[in-house]
Amino acid sequence: MIAELLAARKMRSSDLDAIAVVRGPGSFTGLRIGAGVAQGLAFGAGIPVIGVSALEIIAMKAHRAIGHNHLLVGVCAREDEIYSAAYSLGENQLTLQGREMVGGFSEQHFVGADEAAQWFGVGDGWLYAQNLNSAGALHIIGFDAAEIVSDASTLSELASLKWAQGASVAPELALPVYLKEQLGYQ
Repeated sequence: MIAELLAARKMRSSDLDAIAVVRGPGSFTGLRIGAGVAQGLAFGAGIPVIGVSALEIIAMKAHRAIGHNHLLVGVCAREDEIYSAAYSLGENQLTLQGREMVGGFSEQHFVGADEAAQWFGVGDGWLYAQNLNSAGALHIIGFDAAEIVSDASTLSELASLKWAQGASVAPELALPVYLKEQLGYQ
């Protein structure tokens, strides 16, 4: 499919500036496949890789759909947990407030989010809003628990912004983000 797409555009992979990939969080298998394909293409073409957070893509898509600038992204993970992150939009760029997290609903989420801002929750993790008590100190004006999935268009747009900021890495450094490992979970 990649070869067909490039051929339709009369391009080769070496004509690209970089390869964009969703770095996670998400399913282990999906992230490994995505990273492996991105690394292989980038190595072969001699170009860098730009990793974009799946949660950042969801925040941008939600911003476009509902117009809110302060978004609490909650996405169902496995084992009754959610992936979570708080993003604020300013000057057409999303900024992560605090850090991406994973954990049970009773654990702390959205640490580092501005308590003075008016937040809107997005993602299927908000189906369990009554259990998501760690966001209690934040001013949440509403939420939409519909599932929002990553797409290539938003990935490309965010990767272009990161490219302009010099946020690319060598292919061997383009690794998936496994939040449980980073946060010391087993």
